[in-house]
Amino acid sequence: MKEERDPSQSEAVASENRCEPRRSVEVPVRVTFDDGVLDGFTENLSRAGILCFLDSAPRVTVEWNEGDGSKTRVGRIVRVNRMGSDRTGLAIEFEANGSGEGSERPR
Repeated sequence: MKEERDPSQSEAVASENRCEPRRSVEVPVRVTFDDGVLDGFTENLSRAGILCFLDSAPRVTVEWNEGDGSKTRVGRIVRVNRMGSDRTGLAIEFEANGSGEGSERPR
């Protein structure tokens, strides 16, 4: 029997695992895959799709504009969520550069 969970508890647990505070921002973004070819192994296969695991998290460059100008950060995709037939959510963890900020790439 599957146990029912209270969604508010899931959000509370997720927020406790955050290492930095978040703020809502809705601006256009560009994600560029740096790795080209990604190697890994399959776990299962069907006519509808394949589940595979990569040897490492894909490295990406993320670019966006905010009020104080354009931003560029380098990071790794740590989660992918399909949000319906026409939307996919990417969770990208920025690489640290020692100051707590994400790694910047010159433009």
